[in-house]
Amino acid sequence: VGKGQGRHVPGRFLKCLDAPEATFGTADTRDAYTNGHFGGSPWGKSVNDFLLKEGPYEFQSLPYCSLPNWYDGVSTGKCSEAGPSSYFVKAFRTAGLVRSAAQPYALIFDDVQKDSATHEYVWRMVLKPTVKHWDRQMGLLKKHRVDRSYAKADGNDFILRQSDGGKARLLVRLLGGSSPHESM
Repeated sequence: VGKGQGRHVPGRFLKCLDAPEATFGTADTRDAYTNGHFGGSPWGKSVNDFLLKEGPYEFQSLPYCSLPNWYDGVSTGKCSEAGPSSYFVKAFRTAGLVRSAAQPYALIFDDVQKDSATHEYVWRMVLKPTVKHWDRQMGLLKKHRVDRSYAKADGNDFILRQSDGGKARLLVRLLGGSSPHESM
C-alpha cells in the first residue's frame, strides 16, 4: 500500500467539521494509492472533483490536463485515463486539530482497505533532514540540519523533539488495525 503515491495527487474532501474545540476534515484518498500505483493519472479529473462543493469559476470544471501549466502557462492537452479507483475499496484520511485541551494536539486517522483479502499495511512518515527557519533580523530563510539520532523506529510510538531545542514534543502513535467495516 502506498507505493507510487505522489504529492501531486489530491484527495477528494468529503466532510469538514469546525467548532471552537476542534476542527476535523475527511478526504477520500484512493486516487493517491491507485493512480500512481496502477499507472493511471488524475489529470482527467477537475478541480471540482476534489472540493466539498463546486467552485464558482468555469475553469474549475475543466480537466486538469486542459488547464495551463503553472510554470509556462501552456496546457499539455494530453489527458490520460485515471487509474482504476476500484482497486481500493476505501482509503480515507481524517485529520483534526483539538484545541480544547490544555495542550492542543493533532490526530490523523487512516482507514484503508484494498479488497476483501488480508493484507499487511505499513504506515510511513517522511522526516526531512533539514528544517527551514525564517530569521526576521536577517531577513533570510535559513536551513538547519536536524539531529534525529535519538529516534528509534521500534514499536508503535515515536516522539519527535523541537528542532531548536525547545520543550515541544510530538508523539506519533500507531494504533492497532481493525477488521473491515463500513466507515463512510
